[in-house]
Amino acid sequence: MTSDSDVKKLWTDARRTRFFLIPGELEPHPGSLCLSDLLGRQRSVSPESVTMFEITEDEARCWAKGQLGEALEDLKSGIDDKLADWRRWIDDLNNRPIKEGGTATPNAASAVFDFLTQLPRVVAQSISGDDNRVDSARNAIADLQLRLKESGVDLDDRIADFPDRLAGLRKDAELRRTARKSSTKEPPPDNV
Repeated sequence: MTSDSDVKKLWTDARRTRFFLIPGELEPHPGSLCLSDLLGRQRSVSPESVTMFEITEDEARCWAKGQLGEALEDLKSGIDDKLADWRRWIDDLNNRPIKEGGTATPNAASAVFDFLTQLPRVVAQSISGDDNRVDSARNAIADLQLRLKESGVDLDDRIADFPDRLAGLRKDAELRRTARKSSTKEPPPDNV
């Protein structure tokens, strides 16, 4: 952090041929040399009282670029801080229940919509008979359940084992079908 005594201001003469980097707290003696700062403020000073602060045009440009860089960094930091504040405010708003005493947040509608649109794929994968697809269905349900829970819609754990229950139903149906086929292939009983 810079103190007021460290702050310097760039001044130039009316023709912009001479440049002065004058400490902010210094009050040069009044005189005949008219100087302007970067904001257009003017002052008339004694040439002898500012001679020791005179710099070249290149030094003035370099100093101004440095000041601009610092100002841009400060501006960027301020914008980043403000955006972070807004993000926190929006997140808080999105996580706040829609009605008092409830748990559903504004994100609940999109989470339920995603659940309903992905449910047919989860069912298809669960009854496919392919262990990899059943695993994929388990992962999809887990992700959907987490998203629903985060948006205030808490489904009980029965939804988590939904793919396994569907896969079990398929296996049971296959076993019954196999049992029926084998019972119809048995030779007819002997007539005595």
